[in-house]
Amino acid sequence: MRKTTKPKKDGQRPAIKPGVNIPLVRRSPFPIQPVEKDQSGKTRFRMNAIVDYLLEEARRVGLCDLNKLATMDFSDDDRAQFAMLIGYTLSGFSELSYVSNETYRRAARKRVSA
Repeated sequence: MRKTTKPKKDGQRPAIKPGVNIPLVRRSPFPIQPVEKDQSGKTRFRMNAIVDYLLEEARRVGLCDLNKLATMDFSDDDRAQFAMLIGYTLSGFSELSYVSNETYRRAARKRVSA
């Protein structure tokens, strides 16, 4: 990934010299889904309705389900974000092997919305 530079006054970007090392931009952590209390009083992530619909449709037609997704090669970060998007409880999220302590701490600090 190349570092972008501000355009010169004539609108053209200055050339990057060959052999110059440009630091890579670190990938920022993914966003933490909002958390809320469900009807039984459990704290859980707010489910994303689009993700839920796609998962249900894939399950309905036999394309994919959570068990199949568990066997596929995804990063721990992607799995953690998916768990949030499908509305995991915060306590269940803390027990998932692919959720780092840092990710759980970030989630636990979220304010519970009404």
